[in-house]
Amino acid sequence: MLVAFLLQAKKFQSVQLTVGEKCPYKDTIDLSDKMPLINGSYIYENVLIPRDQVAEYKYRLFFADNALEAEGHLRGCVCGRPKRCVKMCCEREEFFNEDTLACERIPEYMEIPDLISITMFNGICCYFFFISAYLWLSVLCIDNWIHFKDVNKEFSRTKQMKRFCFYSLYAWGTALAFTTIVIWADWSDTVPENLKPGVGTDACWLDTNMWSSAIYFYGPNLLIILSNIAIFLRLSFYIYRVQSDVAIVLVESLRD
Repeated sequence: MLVAFLLQAKKFQSVQLTVGEKCPYKDTIDLSDKMPLINGSYIYENVLIPRDQVAEYKYRLFFADNALEAEGHLRGCVCGRPKRCVKMCCEREEFFNEDTLACERIPEYMEIPDLISITMFNGICCYFFFISAYLWLSVLCIDNWIHFKDVNKEFSRTKQMKRFCFYSLYAWGTALAFTTIVIWADWSDTVPENLKPGVGTDACWLDTNMWSSAIYFYGPNLLIILSNIAIFLRLSFYIYRVQSDVAIVLVESLRD
């Protein structure tokens, strides 16, 4: 196994880098952690990237075409040739054409609002509905628990409507509160840069490359998921206990 690793390492060192870009940065994929084939080609997501489509890039491109100098690393052309890609985010002065499924330059006759404003608005909306989805999942768990506990009570339409209003206030209201905090943190001068959500500045929505995403997204969702698991376990135990009680009653009735 060690010999195989050394042979692979030797092959990696023997690959000659092609100096100069072979295609635009946005059409490439980082190959730094990928092992090349014997002929210098790479396999990425079942796509073969020929050796002549691999080059060394000494910068990294971030949101809105912001290029920062970086240590030289291998990148392979994967979009357009040999495989077509669908862009999640378009670059500055580009828009996503739904007919061609590609980013295209914005024509001069089209009046498009500021890119950052559009991206931030979309990012805020995505964040709001993502948080809402997780909160509604917790609503389902809570509602199931209540229904199992109140299984013998009479159905009341008025009570159900009040419960639904409470659920809506909880889910949408909590999501709105979290979204308000994110907007405030992004615009506030008192929040350090490393703790800002970075919506619409370095990414299409939250900047997941920073630890701040754990505060505004992963952390709250983790708490919701853990609470859902706790309710599910408690509900499972309750169902098991009810089944046990029913089984005991059936046994005693058969004896009588």
